[in-house]
Amino acid sequence: MSDDVQTAEHDLKSREVLTTSEVADILRVSESHVCRMIKTGELTKLPLGQRIIRIPRSSVNALLGIS
Repeated sequence: MSDDVQTAEHDLKSREVLTTSEVADILRVSESHVCRMIKTGELTKLPLGQRIIRIPRSSVNALLGIS
């Protein structure tokens, strides 16, 4: 694996909040599926404005069963 890819993966793993796109990449689903998961309560969101959403890392970890 290249250094750039390893650095990007480390940065993503260390972030406390994630975008819908980042969560979709982690879960290997579409962004629209992530939005549905937010609407159904499977994931929690942190609204940062009218159209800006972030998902706490803890919410994704809980969904994956990671402490």
